[in-house]
Amino acid sequence: MSKTVAPGIEKLGEQHYRVWWTEEGTGKRRSRVVRDTLEVAKKLRASMIDSQARGEYVTPQQVTVEGYLRAWLDGRELRQETERSTQERYRSLLLGSLAGRLGAIPLQQLTAEQITSYYKWCLGHEQSNRGRLVGAETVYKRHKVLKQALADAVREHLIVRNPAIDAKAPKQQHHEALTFTREDTQTLFGALYGDLLELPARIALVTGLRLGEVLGLTWRALELPAQGPGKLTVSAIVSEAGGEVTLKRQRAKTRSSLRTITIDAELVELLRAHRKAQVEQHLAAGPAWQNRDLVVCTYQGGLRRPSKVSYDFSAVVRMLEDAGALRTVGATFHTLRHTNATLLLQAGVPVRVVSQRLGHKKVEITLAIYAHALPGQDEDAAEVAGGLFAGYAEPTMHMECTSGALKGPQIATL
Repeated sequence: MSKTVAPGIEKLGEQHYRVWWTEEGTGKRRSRVVRDTLEVAKKLRASMIDSQARGEYVTPQQVTVEGYLRAWLDGRELRQETERSTQERYRSLLLGSLAGRLGAIPLQQLTAEQITSYYKWCLGHEQSNRGRLVGAETVYKRHKVLKQALADAVREHLIVRNPAIDAKAPKQQHHEALTFTREDTQTLFGALYGDLLELPARIALVTGLRLGEVLGLTWRALELPAQGPGKLTVSAIVSEAGGEVTLKRQRAKTRSSLRTITIDAELVELLRAHRKAQVEQHLAAGPAWQNRDLVVCTYQGGLRRPSKVSYDFSAVVRMLEDAGALRTVGATFHTLRHTNATLLLQAGVPVRVVSQRLGHKKVEITLAIYAHALPGQDEDAAEVAGGLFAGYAEPTMHMECTSGALKGPQIATL
């Protein structure tokens, strides 16, 4: 039950408030929902009252689609609800052609038909930076973020219903993940031997970690015994946005991404040898060394730029593909993660275990991406079922059937 906690402010729940004010000129009572601290709710109410005094107040009827989307994005950025790279992707999805074609429409007048028409225009006319028509997958991503933004507009009582719910958008595309074969990996790591790319690529292949997770690994997150398997904890990621590279600790893509997995003895040995080599680099760098505790770092202990690692890796792969040494076409660093998952599933490792190691939020995500890696399971299930119920074909007692009716003891047979 809500209760008033300050003038014009109701508390709806933990860090959940409704802010009320009276609109000058119309006398109507307006409200906004704030999912933050009471202090933020007070500031919002004060800003609404101040904007009316300065003549800068915008009524809900005056809010355009573009104006709302910009405010929505700014609010998420201030609250740090997503990684900076994700925030930039949201801006590119919402403030490009979408804002150009729908932005001037008053938010309260936006319809599902207008949104659907925009999606059709994208697929038939809009060209990407590469000169090709925008694909269904890109349009689906725009739809997903737009629907999320408009859902917040409903919660803030700016609109009554979310028009994106009824809009007809392309379905989400599920592509078969590109993977390396075992022979491909041997060729690839032969080419990477002794290179700065070798260690991060091998970690990704053996563990299935994302590039940002590999570059964010710290020594304190590793258990490296003298013999046998060890442990690896994903507790930080390196991200890149706007040309800036940052290390985010204790926050990964999702809560399930913060995970601890077992690593094999061979990788343990490789990491132990790398640590010794890194100590020598530290001594050689002297005062210039950056004490970040990173496993994968620059020659001076600094953060490796994800885009640079990705670009350099792709350059090596492209050279091998062009020479016909790899069976792939257009493989990237992320292909190492797909390869790890695919080979584990093909080897019979349970989907639940693979999903946990990958850091997927749900097992269904793993199944959707790697269904191709389980081609023989249906046939295996049929063979097992046949073995379980073998010998049940003969009835245990004699029965006669006349005109469709059973005579004699009613004993079921399998």
